[in-house]
Amino acid sequence: MRTLIIFALFAVAFAGCVEDEDPTPDVEVDPQPVIQVPDEPPVVTHEDYGYLTMDELVAAGPEAFPVPGLYGPNNPPGNPYYWNKPLYNDFGELPTDMQFLTRTHNLTGTGHGIAVYGPLAVAGNNPGPMNIINILDPQNPQVVSVIDSPVRDADFIAYPDGRLVVVSVSGSGNSVVFTEVTDPHNPEQSAVFDMSCGNHNIVVVPGTPFVYNNDSGGAGSNTDIWDLSDPENPIMVNDWNSGYGCHASSFFIDAERGLYRGYCAGIETTQIWDITDPVNPSVISTVPWPTGGVDSGGVIPAVAPATFSHLAMVNHDASVMIVGDETGGGAAPGCDAYAEVPVAGNTVTGPLGNLFFYDITDETNPVLHGSYSPAAWEQKGSCTAHFGGVIEDTNHLVMAFYTAGIALVDFNDLDNPRAVDLWQRTEADGPCTLCGVWDAQYYNGYIFSGDVDRGMDILVLG
Repeated sequence: MRTLIIFALFAVAFAGCVEDEDPTPDVEVDPQPVIQVPDEPPVVTHEDYGYLTMDELVAAGPEAFPVPGLYGPNNPPGNPYYWNKPLYNDFGELPTDMQFLTRTHNLTGTGHGIAVYGPLAVAGNNPGPMNIINILDPQNPQVVSVIDSPVRDADFIAYPDGRLVVVSVSGSGNSVVFTEVTDPHNPEQSAVFDMSCGNHNIVVVPGTPFVYNNDSGGAGSNTDIWDLSDPENPIMVNDWNSGYGCHASSFFIDAERGLYRGYCAGIETTQIWDITDPVNPSVISTVPWPTGGVDSGGVIPAVAPATFSHLAMVNHDASVMIVGDETGGGAAPGCDAYAEVPVAGNTVTGPLGNLFFYDITDETNPVLHGSYSPAAWEQKGSCTAHFGGVIEDTNHLVMAFYTAGIALVDFNDLDNPRAVDLWQRTEADGPCTLCGVWDAQYYNGYIFSGDVDRGMDILVLG
C-alpha cells in the first residue's frame, strides 16, 4: 500500500509590471479604484456545500428515488439516484422490541465498526479487510467487494456529483484510507496517508466534505480536521486544540434552528462544540466525568482520569446528551460495577461501564441525571457500553454492550432510563469465541450490528 504524504501548498502571487510603450492618452484611469469590502465575511452554512446527508436521504421518501433497481442498466454508476435509495421500514409509533433477521454469510473476517449509507453498509475488521455490503434487501445482505485494508471505523461522504467515498481508519496505527465506492463492485483507493498524531475513530461532518480525526488522546491532544473536497488530495485545514483528543465524536445539525453542534468523548471529560464553522469549531462546555447525581448505591461515584468517556451523542432534538463509559476497555469489572477497582493506577468505584444521561437544554451547564447498563445476570463476560445510535425522533437508542448484546433503551425518564428489550446472540446462532457485539447502528427500522466473531448481523425493530 503506497502512502501518500500530503504537503501543505502555499501559493505565492508574483506581480509582474510591464511598461506600456504606446499608452492611450484618451483613457481616464482612476488612481484610487474603489474596492467594496463587505462589513462581515459571508457566512457559509453547512447546507451551502451541497452534500447529501443521511437525514435528508431518509426524509425524502421513496417517491424521491424513482429509478428502479440498484445494479441494473437503468441505474448505472454515476446516475445521481444510484446511491440515494434508502431502506424503508415502519416500526410504529415507538419501538418495542428487536428481532433477529439474518446474518451476512459471505462476509470476510469479523465485525467491528459499522457505517451505512443508502443501500450500502461497511463492516470493518481489525485486523482484517473491510467489506462493502449491499443491504437493499435486508433479508439477503450480500458482500459485493472486499477492500484489503484493516478497518476499525469508517464513514461515508456523498458528493454532490454522485461520487461516494468511504473514509476509514485502522485504529491501531496512523493510516487513513479514502476509498471511492461509487461502483461498489470495483472500489478504488483514492488516497492513503499517515496522521502524525495517530487515529482511533473518524467521522464526517454531515452535509460537508470535512472529516474529524479522533485520536483518543485525551488531555493535551488535538483534533485534526481535513477537507475532502477532492478525495484524491485531502488537505488538513486545522490541527485544533480543544484541550482534549476525542476517543469518538458525533454531530447534530438542525439548519432550521441554526444549531450546528459536535460532541466529543474526550477520555477524562466530554465536550460540547459549536461547529457552525466546521473548520474552526469552538468549545461551548467541558463536562467532568461524571459530575454526580447518579445513584451509586451509597458508593462514591467514579472519578477521572480512571474512567473512560468513550462515546458522546445526543437525542433527536439535542436536549439530551448520552455519554458511554468503557472503563477497562470492555474487560472486568463489567457493567454497573460498584466495587473498588484499580484502573490506570487509580482506584475507582461504580457505576462503571454505563450509559449516562445529561439534560443539556442549557448547553453551558449540562446536568447529569440517570444511568443504564444491563444487569449483572445478563452479562456473560466483558461488558461495558461501546457504540450505538439514537432512533429517529424518539427518546430510544440501541447500544452494543459486548457480551450483554444489544440493548434497546428508553430514556424518556432521564432519572430512570430502562431497557425495553435486550438481544443477545447465543451458541445456537452459530459458534462464537466472545459472543460479543462491538457496534449497533440504527438505520430506518433496522439495526446493523458488528459482531466480534462473525461480522454483521441485521435485526429488525418493531
